[in-house]
Amino acid sequence: MTRRPDCTVVVPTYNRMALLARTLDSLSRQDLGTDRFEVLVVDDGSTDATRDTSTRAYS
Repeated sequence: MTRRPDCTVVVPTYNRMALLARTLDSLSRQDLGTDRFEVLVVDDGSTDATRDTSTRAYS
């Protein structure tokens, strides 16, 4: 059985590629193991590279 994460971090974004990259980088460096939380990026139709940034960060 797959273990469910203890928490979900929801990151809403719109055309904030640089800030999103910093946020995701910070989340990846937390003391809490990455298997203990999940990250849900909610992109409201950004026209910059926001989507690519989130895809690259957690692929």
